[in-house]
Amino acid sequence: MWVVVASLVLAFLGLLATRTAVANLATGAHARDPHVYWVLGVVALLPAWLVPFVALMGSVPTGRIHLGWAVPWALSSTTALIGAIVSEATVRRGAEASSPRSPAQCWRLGLGWFSPAWLIALLGYALR
Repeated sequence: MWVVVASLVLAFLGLLATRTAVANLATGAHARDPHVYWVLGVVALLPAWLVPFVALMGSVPTGRIHLGWAVPWALSSTTALIGAIVSEATVRRGAEASSPRSPAQCWRLGLGWFSPAWLIALLGYALR
């Protein structure tokens, strides 16, 4: 149960810290690349995702793959990869548009990358 609590605490702290950083960077005098805000969104949930993701593998190596951890582990990593590709393409498309996305929108797109993957890993750990 400590894995779920630690992950939730890390998610809260990551969201709070990166949202503050986005607000501070957005008030700067010069324009920044939208990918800066996108990466801050990704970094917000990365530690929270890693805790259940690594915990899914267990602490003792075995000769057999257990579906109880293998399926959520594979789904979580696949979701993170697909989310990274889709959200980065969206940020890039928005940067090339005549009216670029706001820093908060880019940050939310970064969160969108890890949110589903984090939830899959968290639920997979909690239900195994």
